[in-house]
Amino acid sequence: MSNGLTHPNTKLFITHGGLLSTIETVYHGVPVLAIPIFGDQKMNAARAEMNGFGISLSFSAITEEKLSEALNKLLNDPNVKCSRILVVFPMPAPSHYILGNALARGLAEAGHDITMHSFNFFDLEHMSPFLNIPFMNFVGNNCTQKTLEHPNFKKLIKSNEHFDVVILEQFHDDALKVLGYHYKAPLILFSTIGASSWINPLVGNPAPPSYIPDIFLKYTSNMTFWQRMVNWIFALASELNRQLIFFPKQNQLMKEYFPDAPDLSILNYNASLVLVNSHESINQPAPHVPNMIDIGGFHVNPPKELPTDLKDFMDNAEEGVVYFSMGSNIKPSTMSNEKKEAILKALGKIKQKVLWKWDEDDVPGKPANVKLAKWFPQ
Repeated sequence: MSNGLTHPNTKLFITHGGLLSTIETVYHGVPVLAIPIFGDQKMNAARAEMNGFGISLSFSAITEEKLSEALNKLLNDPNVKCSRILVVFPMPAPSHYILGNALARGLAEAGHDITMHSFNFFDLEHMSPFLNIPFMNFVGNNCTQKTLEHPNFKKLIKSNEHFDVVILEQFHDDALKVLGYHYKAPLILFSTIGASSWINPLVGNPAPPSYIPDIFLKYTSNMTFWQRMVNWIFALASELNRQLIFFPKQNQLMKEYFPDAPDLSILNYNASLVLVNSHESINQPAPHVPNMIDIGGFHVNPPKELPTDLKDFMDNAEEGVVYFSMGSNIKPSTMSNEKKEAILKALGKIKQKVLWKWDEDDVPGKPANVKLAKWFPQ
């Protein structure tokens, strides 16, 4: 039984550097070539390079020559390796819960108003970290509003359902913490990006900016003096934004649907437990309060049998396979023709076969060793 990353012939994973993908990669012991675009991807890529199990290459810097150099090093240098050092302990699920994934719901609903295919995530690569603050305000408020006004959400609130525990994803959707009050149930927060500046203040978790970098900055724990200064300024700007702009807006949204609820300034600090997607193998040592628990690797499941055509492709790859995926949101077809040509030429030079998650049926100039598909079982 094997999937894309567990197959013994997988020699390299080319990824955008998302946290879930990074954890899977470390768990399965596959080196990475990280091409980060936005969010925490640049930090994850920097950590992969610092810890010696990958190379970080910015998308804008990609040329045929630079990509070929990185591929050659990762595929042929015996000093580059990734050991399986992540151990996953299965956890029983609560008997009753609500999983509020505000981001997924919000983006799905926003699709009715926004032409998502016209948005090019590659354009975010050079966005200033400080512009991420108003950008995440927009995303968070939009997602929260779409969730609160969703017919299914309204139907649930009006029902007589009883829940023992309320579990919410902590992703700029703080107004939804009102559900703990509404159902008179303990509130558990779940963070898919690990302990961040969004969640640490809510539970009193210490995160000194002198050595804990913000996820939007591509710093590691080995920060220079000036990087620490930028990190401190960013932390201050983020906190001022939360207290003066973001939380008041979230409180306003909450009061529109739950007018009798306490102020968000009270509900915001009412979490009984925080589950964070982090692990010592990829995250630097950091202080945690007792109710903040690392569960990195929770999403790693036993592999399922590969489809026959894919299994044959990988089984017969005598020199191994390179797996290339930029995640669910980034559409490879939206990159410039110049970048496509450079990547395809570099991939065509290697002796390994390549599985590339591509959002269209074909791409001109595809070399014979490259197989495209809109989905692969990672």
